[in-house]
Amino acid sequence: MVELALKQFAVALEVLRRPTLIVLVLASLSAAGHGVEIGITSQDDLEELSNILGALHHLRGICGYNEGRNWRIQMQHLLDAERPTGEGRDRLVASFNRSYRDSRQTYSTCTPSAHLAMQHLEFRIRLLKPSWQ
Repeated sequence: MVELALKQFAVALEVLRRPTLIVLVLASLSAAGHGVEIGITSQDDLEELSNILGALHHLRGICGYNEGRNWRIQMQHLLDAERPTGEGRDRLVASFNRSYRDSRQTYSTCTPSAHLAMQHLEFRIRLLKPSWQ
């Protein structure tokens, strides 16, 4: 069940810019809604979390949440807590920045699609880091 949910989330993340987003995200959310709590277990999870933080930094800004640097600060907290060194740290920072740029390129204004992407990312972040409710 966990593998299925993870695969569906991966597909949904890959197609955030496509019109089929609504169907895939809803399928992912319903499949994962069985109380599955995953948590961070690897460098890949940390990079995914960094990606999510970067995208949320842009999306919540354009959608008027007025949080300023909150998501950048959350990224710094992640770096402080995990203390990656060298290439690991560089990869996390690059993931955050790349995701921010990609999100900015995809969503220039707050649209229903941007809101849906944001909701999906917020759900995904709770799976990876349940303490960030």
